[in-house]
Amino acid sequence: MGRNFNEIKKQLSEEIKQRQIELESEKEKFIEITGSFCTHWIVDYTRREATHDKPEITERLGAKLKDFKNEVQILAERAPELIKKEFVKKEYWKHYETSDQISKDQQSNYFNSDYNKYKFTGNRQPEILDNGIRMVIGQLGIILEKYNYSNPEKNSLDRWEKEGIPYYRYGFDWSQKMKEASEIYAEKLKEFQELKRKLKEIIKEEKQFKAQKSWDSLN
Repeated sequence: MGRNFNEIKKQLSEEIKQRQIELESEKEKFIEITGSFCTHWIVDYTRREATHDKPEITERLGAKLKDFKNEVQILAERAPELIKKEFVKKEYWKHYETSDQISKDQQSNYFNSDYNKYKFTGNRQPEILDNGIRMVIGQLGIILEKYNYSNPEKNSLDRWEKEGIPYYRYGFDWSQKMKEASEIYAEKLKEFQELKRKLKEIIKEEKQFKAQKSWDSLN
């Protein structure tokens, strides 16, 4: 008796759908955690810049210091909204890809597989997500330049942009919660892609079985 292909395909499809729901949930968790992180990062970075690294500029601002703090606070409060606006883009999340093809790299090369794009390599953050965060916190550079805390014309290290887009180019650490959220997404994505691979294989096997049956019936 042959395999019940319809039952196997149904079961795999249901598992794939469940993984999609879980991946969407993990995506939303990462966005929420990261928005909060960026709010605190912007405030903490500015406080350190104004009180520790460049107190002489703070002193020269005088009455404009209040305006500076207000602009920074507005950006900090908008950070969760900006993060959400950036990370709703499907380009950041591999579970939205519609192709059911699993490349040879995904099958045989651990470091090139999609799910590993969301995992840390030593202390190095996943670039696929890190770039979006840097674009959001990079908007602080516009305010710092406006109030003379940075001067890109005189010092290239003050240039908070990449290809004309606000971008924080220097080192910073993700929070532990961000790291955990990205790692969980990676593991669920691995399971999701494995299920899609199995479904592709069972569909191929079913076609082979039907072809063999048709061939044999002509004997």
